[in-house]
Amino acid sequence: MRSSGGALSRLVRAVSVPLLFAEVSEIVVHVTDTVFLARVGTVEVGAIALADSLLEVAVVLTVGLIEGIQILFARRVGEGRHRAAGDVFNLGLLLLTLVSLALTALLLVAARPVTALLVTSPDVGAAVVAFLRVIAFGIVFNSANYAYSALLVGLGTTRPLIGATLVLLVTNVALDYLLVFGKLGLPALGIRGSALGSVGAEIAAFLYLPRSVLRRADPGRYGLFRFARWRPRLVRSLAMLSSPVALHALVEAGRWFAFFLILERMGPQALAASNVVYSCYAVLQIPTQAFGEAACSLVSRLIGRGQERRIGLLMREVLSPAYGLTLPFAGLALLCPGLILSWVASDPALVAAGRASLRVVAAAMLVVIPGELWLVAVSGTGDTSAALGIEVLLTLTMVAASLTAAWGMGLGAAFVWMSLPAGWVLALAASYVWVRAGYWKRLEI
Repeated sequence: MRSSGGALSRLVRAVSVPLLFAEVSEIVVHVTDTVFLARVGTVEVGAIALADSLLEVAVVLTVGLIEGIQILFARRVGEGRHRAAGDVFNLGLLLLTLVSLALTALLLVAARPVTALLVTSPDVGAAVVAFLRVIAFGIVFNSANYAYSALLVGLGTTRPLIGATLVLLVTNVALDYLLVFGKLGLPALGIRGSALGSVGAEIAAFLYLPRSVLRRADPGRYGLFRFARWRPRLVRSLAMLSSPVALHALVEAGRWFAFFLILERMGPQALAASNVVYSCYAVLQIPTQAFGEAACSLVSRLIGRGQERRIGLLMREVLSPAYGLTLPFAGLALLCPGLILSWVASDPALVAAGRASLRVVAAAMLVVIPGELWLVAVSGTGDTSAALGIEVLLTLTMVAASLTAAWGMGLGAAFVWMSLPAGWVLALAASYVWVRAGYWKRLEI
């Protein structure tokens, strides 16, 4: 048993450590945009929170499809059906491309009317539209990059994600610096410059990843990039897994969009300060997200091998390092919130407005970490409908608590942020009970 646990621990580390870098790539774009735009103005730094949330709502179909590809690919690998796993990736990549092109067109058309309907501040609304009309062109490249990542995670070969992350990070920072502020003779584009930087970074990662996949993923064994024919049964399997995940992503994105809309009605400073706090929260989440991605695929692989009894051991293996990597930084944020916030925003007013909220977020990580990991485990079992239900519970709790604090009781932003731990307490309890009770065994995928 000890050697078996040690092997699982080594596998968790081998998959998760590179994913730490991959999760940085997801977070660094938003954080970099926030850091640079905080030097431009309060309107811009507040608008980027709403724009990113709207973008997350727009791309829920691709998010669901990527998760479905990852779960089904890992299951086929666990079963030893390598060519079937390759068919999952090939068809999934084609579907992703088609859906991404449609979403790009939709976002270009709908950005202005949707923003005008939901955002009360004309200046914030104009900045949101300017960002979305540029970032829409990055959806195709972003989706492809996530598909390659899902392939590598499913194989347990995640090292190439380190190089892809470095490419994305360096490109994004350089382009943001040049285009937001107008350096080297380029025009100062503000929030449009940050969107262009994000698109350029996704393109750079897109050019880097395929060669790494071909070198490490044994394309001949899996038949990668060999789309032979349309497979209706496989499409149905992907749809069955992806639809609840897409709704899950919609609920999650809608939760944060509603959260920031509530803060937008409290004033531009409350919105901007909360976006700075959210950037810190996103950084604190990096270890949890990385180990969560590993747990999702490894749970699916264990079930594919008939080793579901080891799920509890796997969760202990991912919880310990997630806590170990996160809590020191959460403790620093709890004790010295002003110091942490000043790394993101240079405006003393924003730093002062965000101190209490960051303390709430730092303390909340005690329950957010296990909550997220056990919720991911629910998805890894293939029971994505149950994961959706738990996500809805979390969202309803957060939105209701936020509305009560902000509008019902007239409290400040820090009390609105207390909805975060309240929601995750319920999500943790529901996820843990669902996995341990084995309700997911009713499904076959």
